[in-house]
Amino acid sequence: MAVSPNTSIEGIDRFRHADLSGHIMPLPRHRGDDWRKEALCAESDPELFSPSTGESADAAKKICASCDVRAQCLAYALENDERSGIWGGLSPLERRRLRSKASAHERARTARRKRDLDVVAQRQNGRDATTIARVTGLNERTIHRIIRQARTDQIAV
Repeated sequence: MAVSPNTSIEGIDRFRHADLSGHIMPLPRHRGDDWRKEALCAESDPELFSPSTGESADAAKKICASCDVRAQCLAYALENDERSGIWGGLSPLERRRLRSKASAHERARTARRKRDLDVVAQRQNGRDATTIARVTGLNERTIHRIIRQARTDQIAV
């Protein structure tokens, strides 16, 4: 699985990861610390996973790359705001970037949802697609797509 700060992130309440084909998938949930029993780092020198400033983390990341519970490890680090060491193959800086990208994506998703609800409300108030497009700055095709999706989602239009 490929997880990096450049990974495309989606989701409302969970961080996600991309599989080898690049598809975005939810991170698996872990049950307590059960995943730690299967972690390859448990069989490695712990110092590798806490490199000093300027030291390379490549050895730790290489171990993480072949670990079966890498996704659970990363999810644990993100959910528990781990601020040091290599977790799930990512450094603290890489995890901060991942979290920041997820937050930015969520803000954009929220803005789109608000825009869509506004379009639906205008349609419910009797405005036609042309008028809604002019008012919102969207094209009519987008207005029709939003209205169709609202009907599919069973929002009264």
